[in-house]
Amino acid sequence: MNICMSCVIDTNYVNQSLIAIKSFHECNSEIPIIAYIEKDVSIDIFDYVEVRRYERNYNDVFEYVGGDLLLVPRDAMSSISQRIKALEKLRNEYDYVINLDMDTLTVRSIAPIISKLDNSTLEYFSGVDERENRNKWVKSLGIKEPVKTENYFNTGFCIYGSQALKAISYDDYIKVLKSDASNFLCPEQDYLNLRLQLKNIKLNPTYNMMISDNRYQERIPTIIHYLGIYKPWATTRPINKHVSYYFANYANYVNNNISILDTEFVKQVNINYEFSKNLG
Repeated sequence: MNICMSCVIDTNYVNQSLIAIKSFHECNSEIPIIAYIEKDVSIDIFDYVEVRRYERNYNDVFEYVGGDLLLVPRDAMSSISQRIKALEKLRNEYDYVINLDMDTLTVRSIAPIISKLDNSTLEYFSGVDERENRNKWVKSLGIKEPVKTENYFNTGFCIYGSQALKAISYDDYIKVLKSDASNFLCPEQDYLNLRLQLKNIKLNPTYNMMISDNRYQERIPTIIHYLGIYKPWATTRPINKHVSYYFANYANYVNNNISILDTEFVKQVNINYEFSKNLG
């Protein structure tokens, strides 16, 4: 059984990508890493990473999918959509493909779940279910749910069996987005959930611990996912006191890796951490 971790590096996420990749490798050095990077992005990447360059993706649906409620940066639609192309390609090279978002920090090995994968799970899609949270914000936004499935997996960390990935393609992705553009607010994630729900494995939330989760004391994270607007490097200030725990993890890692990061990035991470300590 062979497995790889795949990621896509956006031009606006270079520092974050270095942190996500390095922390994952330190905890899971036996898993090869493949990074898809746009041809015009300049980055000094680690020698243990296989780099695959790609041309910027464009389709007219990128300009209007999700409307004013799109939950990802519109200028990131190229890199987000590249994940579909990457999965479509890698299914022919590996038995399993891990997708890792670049707004993550890995703090423990994922070996416990990798050890459970074999030929009998090649048709499965594994991830952390966030259907309860999804239902809340779909209702609050007043949109029609385009993914009417029992589970809804956050794709910040997912493991895809190569047989499961036969159900997707980039052309189909574009077709699906155009079919209901106004309601696809998380285009790549919505599409993958729509197409890969027949066989899935729900992972423990610790493998994609979102900073909206205040149960970090009982759910010791393996991977922390800094989703949403309150990120350690953002200028938007957090409002919940429990994020101090998550911000501390990120700040500590950043401060131990200053030599590979931009000065302003490091400065902003530390400003946000200091701010988070005074919440509540």
